[in-house]
Amino acid sequence: EIFPKIKTDIISEHTERDFVSLPRPTISKLALELKKYAKGEEISDFWLEAKSYYSQDGKTADMLGIALDGIFYNNEKPNITSAKKLYKSPLKLSTTRIKSFEECPFKHFVKYGLRAKERKEFIIEPSEMGIVLHGTVEEVVRDLKKSPEQIFDITKEQMDKMVDEYFESSTAKNLREYDIENSRNRFLLKRLKNVAKKISYSSVEHLRAGEFELLAQEARFDDDSQIPPIILQIGDTEVKLVGTIDRIDVLKDGEKSYIKVIDYKTANKTFSLSDAYNNLDIQLMVYMSAVLNSKKLVKNEKYPAGVFYFPITETIVEESTRDREKLSELIREKIKMDGLVIDEEIILKGLDKNFSSDGKGASKIYNSGVKNKITKEQFDMLLEHIHSNIEKSLGKIMSGEILAKPVIINGKKDDTGCKYCRYGSICRFEEELGDSYRPVYDYKNDDIFEKLMIDRAKGEKGE
Repeated sequence: EIFPKIKTDIISEHTERDFVSLPRPTISKLALELKKYAKGEEISDFWLEAKSYYSQDGKTADMLGIALDGIFYNNEKPNITSAKKLYKSPLKLSTTRIKSFEECPFKHFVKYGLRAKERKEFIIEPSEMGIVLHGTVEEVVRDLKKSPEQIFDITKEQMDKMVDEYFESSTAKNLREYDIENSRNRFLLKRLKNVAKKISYSSVEHLRAGEFELLAQEARFDDDSQIPPIILQIGDTEVKLVGTIDRIDVLKDGEKSYIKVIDYKTANKTFSLSDAYNNLDIQLMVYMSAVLNSKKLVKNEKYPAGVFYFPITETIVEESTRDREKLSELIREKIKMDGLVIDEEIILKGLDKNFSSDGKGASKIYNSGVKNKITKEQFDMLLEHIHSNIEKSLGKIMSGEILAKPVIINGKKDDTGCKYCRYGSICRFEEELGDSYRPVYDYKNDDIFEKLMIDRAKGEKGE
């Protein structure tokens, strides 16, 4: 022992008076005891007398008030009564906004109600890099649409030259001059241009591989557009879902047109059927719904073929080989489109002529596993469910719900609505203070379709 003669006391044997010292620590202890009392627990009369004593002096009364405010603080955020004034009819919103509400109603309120903005820093944000890349690929595809024969004739060298031109114009359009001149940023932009070249040529390879043709680029669904907005009536408020679809491809077969919707993503985004079911990833499905409802863009019978995310991001391959052909193959594997495809022969072959629909092979342009294939009936049921969920979310928005109640998936604290939220300092979400998450679960595909079948059966019975 280092201090063999030292005496120790057990704190539980102390009396209440032993906690009384200077006002601040004493009042902190007093506040904790009063919280127990408020919950119905018994406390010593000493602490009730202490409360009376400290309440008589102005200075200590203020200290006690502050301490009690902290102890009894709750993070409840009652519905705002002015929601209809804040979100005036007709209300236009995007799927991104609905996702924000589903992730956390308070985040939606701060971003779209209060319109809070972060202080701008003089750096190139990843999102700005994404806009440059996104813009470059869009211009390349637009050029290809003007001259469809290029899709089959253009060489890699010609494509690189085209990308050089469009990348420079996209950079000048979307970035500030002093950002472009920065040495570090010049290096990042050089790498980004190489990514744009790989992605652009991959777009050509995808089109060459199948029978689908480019139909529209940056197709807006909104008022006065070829594709009208999706209109919903929430109480006495008219709500219009609007947005911009990065790319629409079509496969014509007689009087029927098969529609493929593509959204470019500058992050490693994969499609989650469970997230779509939970109203957390509805973008692609809503885009398809808008196209199917359009009478101007495609006049004959429209049929969904598939919805896909196309990753346009830097691809890193962990491989020691120097074989260029093998590396190219690995890179193509990384940038496959991911989403849902209707499991029908004409569609599968239309997407990839070399794809074996007997399940023995895999497509080289999109993820073609079992989880990516669904029937037309399943697709329709999912779309019905998403529309129903959207109406529920909009009803909550218009009722003024602003709860700080972030979603949590499968109870995992690293998979919540707080993960990428920048408003934590405003909402002050703390489980220790009684705040709670909204739990949702990551369902398997079969479980989702079973639930959808049950919901449809109930609807048909009028339940």
